[in-house]
Amino acid sequence: MGVGRSQAVTILDRIVGTMVGMACGDALGAPHEFGTPLPAGGRAVLADGGRRFPLGSWTDDTAMANAILRAAALADLGSPEGIDAVAEQFLGWATQDGRGIGQQTLSVILATQVRRRATAADDTPLRPGDVMTEAAATYQQRKPTAAGNGALMRTAAVAITCLTDRRELARRARAVSALTHAHPDASDSAVLWTEAIRLAAVEERIDVEAGLDLVPEERRGAWRHWIAQAVNHEPAEFNPNGWTVTALQAACSAIAHTPEGPTQYEEGIQAAIRIGNDTDTVAAIAGGLLGARWGVDAVPRTWRETVHGWPGWTCDELGRAALVAARL
Repeated sequence: MGVGRSQAVTILDRIVGTMVGMACGDALGAPHEFGTPLPAGGRAVLADGGRRFPLGSWTDDTAMANAILRAAALADLGSPEGIDAVAEQFLGWATQDGRGIGQQTLSVILATQVRRRATAADDTPLRPGDVMTEAAATYQQRKPTAAGNGALMRTAAVAITCLTDRRELARRARAVSALTHAHPDASDSAVLWTEAIRLAAVEERIDVEAGLDLVPEERRGAWRHWIAQAVNHEPAEFNPNGWTVTALQAACSAIAHTPEGPTQYEEGIQAAIRIGNDTDTVAAIAGGLLGARWGVDAVPRTWRETVHGWPGWTCDELGRAALVAARL
């Protein structure tokens, strides 16, 4: 579906909402990560996470998504140059900041740095995207069951770069996922969530099953079952949620069990955090989709005015970067 002139204001608001919604969910969930889950009806507030994540700071989830936005401003993510730019931005973030980086992502980053140093003098330098993708594949060979949520957590930034072509968006989602997470569960979850965000932004509806046809046929049955579980079971059942499938289910369940309407963003984020375990990531995943559906004004103003993070950006700056990355 194309982006028509009459839709421009609404879609711009939803694009900004996608990233700001993700960042605020991330920051709100950060102080509760791996702690005691909030009680039923409990509500999270922006809190100081100490030296690691000061008050209102987003975590590696939004930082890596921001790295994708920065790459998209430099090159089309649908091109090899675009994937190279993402790899370079991931390396830059890991070197400059890297707070909260996941173990799998860290291993891939370190392997990429070692390989690049070893080949620096070659006449034909290796593409950074190829080096990082190969490092991720090697990690997967060593740890074949590794399917963490580190690729899913950052998909909001990929989604807004291609709102008009769902198959191209799925290809981009897989390519960016493969930079650090090579397991099919990781790439499938990224495809499903980016398509859900695209649909929410363009058609103003939430449907996590909409991208099932973009998943290889032999895995569609499993994903249909997992999504049905999320819709039909209470959010609290999806703890722990470090596995990319359970993270998607947790975010999906939190959204499905929150009434539709402009307050769904805030209430969905609270439901996601109450699940417990990887609270910042589940709230970031849910926040990207809910922000795409309801737009930036659905995100509480106090959150938007407080939340910030690498590389020293506010939510306003994050929103402007989102519009640049969308290339509308």
